[in-house]
Amino acid sequence: VADYAQFSRELGFQSIVSIPMSARYGDNVTGRSDKTEWYSGPTLIEHLETVSVDEAAVELPFRFPVQYVNRPNLDFRGFAGTIASGSVSPGDEVVVAKSGKSAHVRRIVSHGGDLSRAVAGQAITLV
Repeated sequence: VADYAQFSRELGFQSIVSIPMSARYGDNVTGRSDKTEWYSGPTLIEHLETVSVDEAAVELPFRFPVQYVNRPNLDFRGFAGTIASGSVSPGDEVVVAKSGKSAHVRRIVSHGGDLSRAVAGQAITLV
């Protein structure tokens, strides 16, 4: 937890909450798990229901932690995640933090179709 807390501070997060959970088995996601009786904090959904959305995050530089490479077929490759800060539009240049390589956004795909702009807090796929 301490290593992750330090890493999150380097990314500019003000605070983090550690919740022991298993998405695969549903432990502490929406309900309490009998596998973590030692844990007395909130489930993931309980915590998310108390978090306020930081409207100022839209004004910050674009940050997009990639959570999944979406490649359903040979004709499509997108990078899925939730925008941590800033905004993005098709045509914008994005830079990969570790490598410094850049690319231009062709499309922003969401569950409801393509978007002309996406902002902090939205879950999207960049193509």
